[in-house]
Amino acid sequence: MVREIAEGQIVSSGLDWITATFKPDFPHVRDLDAMVKSEQAVAVRRGEKLRIMSPQGYSGQSSDHLFFGGRPDGYMVRVSSDPCNTFYKELMGFDEWLNSTRLDLQVSAMRKACETGFAPRMRAAVRLQEALDGRSRPIEIGTVDKVLGGDGITLHPRKSEVHFRIYDKTHEQKGKIFKQITRFEVELKGDTARAAWGMLKQSKAPQGIAQRLLATRLQKAGIKDEWMRDKKALHLPTIYKATDDERRLEWLEKHVRGTIDRLKESGLEDEARVALGLLCR
Repeated sequence: MVREIAEGQIVSSGLDWITATFKPDFPHVRDLDAMVKSEQAVAVRRGEKLRIMSPQGYSGQSSDHLFFGGRPDGYMVRVSSDPCNTFYKELMGFDEWLNSTRLDLQVSAMRKACETGFAPRMRAAVRLQEALDGRSRPIEIGTVDKVLGGDGITLHPRKSEVHFRIYDKTHEQKGKIFKQITRFEVELKGDTARAAWGMLKQSKAPQGIAQRLLATRLQKAGIKDEWMRDKKALHLPTIYKATDDERRLEWLEKHVRGTIDRLKESGLEDEARVALGLLCR
């Protein structure tokens, strides 16, 4: 059944993807595995099929929207679509050991401009904003990816830590549920994903975070839509990036300091300094 919705109304919002990893000494593997299998059992009763997968070398069992697997250096859980907005609460219980490597947020809204040709109009809006504030923005117009197809726009390269996608959700779903729905997404990776996970942990309100963050960043880029009105601005924390020298020092402390300490205890401090080039014979 196709639903008719008012212009600018938000159809859905919140989390759309979670990837989290754990180190090999993660002490609650069995607990997390049991939680995943319980959710997958519910999915099977809904008609989904389980399959064995090995994404990024992690081997495990997956339903349509939930995967958990392992490899010698740790474990990975991956959640997509609607289950993200409930299962993230389960993952919060393992927050001490969890490393969030990817977090996607989305807003789906009724927008007549999602008909063919909306991307060129968005491009014109972005270019106008560039002229007003005197700086350019990296945008691409055209097919978002092979799966989604259709008219779309992306801001920032896919490999960057912050990547925006705007596309015709109706095209992706072939109009099965909604008419003229535009999907606004941001894909966060690395340190930025970890910062967003911290915000989620504090507020436990994925819908509010998604709406405010996307509205703030897209309006700054010159992209405006009815649903963005009156949204209180929300910014991701500034991520400190270590310099190359700081990373080298961190590596030395982690991998070399223990050996140096043992050599000092054996009375071989000078020999160690010579070996490192810090002392001439």
